[in-house]
Amino acid sequence: MNTQKKSRLVKVTFAITLALILWGLVGVFLESFSVTMYWGIGLGVVAGLAFVTSLAIQKFGIKNGLLIVLPVLVTVFGALSLNQMRGWPFGMVTFHDILGWKIFLGISWPVPVFWTCIIVSMLLLTQPKESSKDPKILFSWAFDTAILTMLVSLIIEPILNNTSALAWSVQGPFLGVPFSSFLGWFLTAFVAAFIAILAGKPYLVNTQEKSLTLFISLLGFGILSSAAAHRFNLPAIEIMGVIFSLAFIFLLIRKICHFDRSSEGDEVEKS
Repeated sequence: MNTQKKSRLVKVTFAITLALILWGLVGVFLESFSVTMYWGIGLGVVAGLAFVTSLAIQKFGIKNGLLIVLPVLVTVFGALSLNQMRGWPFGMVTFHDILGWKIFLGISWPVPVFWTCIIVSMLLLTQPKESSKDPKILFSWAFDTAILTMLVSLIIEPILNNTSALAWSVQGPFLGVPFSSFLGWFLTAFVAAFIAILAGKPYLVNTQEKSLTLFISLLGFGILSSAAAHRFNLPAIEIMGVIFSLAFIFLLIRKICHFDRSSEGDEVEKS
């Protein structure tokens, strides 16, 4: 697949993802809550996974891009399966039929797809500016990915818990979610990211610039999360979603300003 085709794939999957985010915002504010809303979630997580996969392929090539995404998907599914059997690392939880078909041990299929999308997004977002095989840098990269994934879980898990999408055997102190869930996503994301880094070898590629489309998609995700939290009367989560969104607005502004300065520099060199 040549560079032009890779770029086209990113643009198409980004456009679909953004359209579904906008559709979700319209549904949150204008539609009454119903089971059919979760069909949109299923479409959204599939589009999101296709988008981050296309980004990984564009940056690292087809083979290495898939070797980043697939290990994350397998690790997430493995962690969820272990949890369904042993109640660890997240805690005993039951996924309701409202989330969609159960694929194994009562796991609703959008769940591993969504978290794979989040972990790969954070892995791409936190990639070091310079290529390095230093174990300390690779460890730090996986750690940063895990921290950001855990922060996302602080927003998503309470929303799901308050929309009857799942139920915990023992209600936790954070809006009904046990702290073990957040710690579980940290551990899962760390292991998944580290395996992906070793398998796909993204550290061999020196990429100074982050993808503008990734920033916009995560901004849209933050806005949609804030809207959902507002809809279900979760003010603390709504504030967290706003902070999440503001962070990506800041990153977008900084990237645009950096792009303008780079363009001016190029014009000076040409003259």
